[in-house]
Amino acid sequence: LVDHTGNTCGYCPHMMKALKEIEESRDFDGKYYEAMSHSYSNTDPAFSGAAASISSHYGLQGYPTLTYNFYHPTSSSYNAEHIKGQINALWKESADAGIAASTNLAAKSVVVNAEVKAAVDGEYSITAWLLEDGIYAKQTNATDEWMNTHNNAIRQRATSDDISGVDLGTIAEGETASTALTLK
Repeated sequence: LVDHTGNTCGYCPHMMKALKEIEESRDFDGKYYEAMSHSYSNTDPAFSGAAASISSHYGLQGYPTLTYNFYHPTSSSYNAEHIKGQINALWKESADAGIAASTNLAAKSVVVNAEVKAAVDGEYSITAWLLEDGIYAKQTNATDEWMNTHNNAIRQRATSDDISGVDLGTIAEGETASTALTLK
């Protein structure tokens, strides 16, 4: 999930509450991961050019908006049951590919060495985003103190193509492809 949000967005606390409810539900453990694209205002301490670029890819009509799976840009309401339904509709018991990654700190960058192993023949791409936790910024219309600490904020991206990333080409079932991605 990518939550397109911002600390000065007045409706965003509704989405925050819905996502917290889902996070606390054991039925959704391991079914999703969320990244927060703080793109509502460049005065937000969690704002980044990478987040703004990712949000602009979707041509957002309003905030907050969730997008699901990079190829499935569905906006949703901030109703937890609606979001759960979207997650369940997209959930697959097995993955088409597995990813192994290791990171190295080099000078002023992070290098991600990634290997993709296909479980299904197909065209594959990969990207990497650098996320930051613990960004404190007062959230407009926050009803609870936890809403003022922003986690999983997108800070950097490894490629200029925010969504599809590096094209790994066709990978046959059981085969692997490797690449290195740099986050500066």
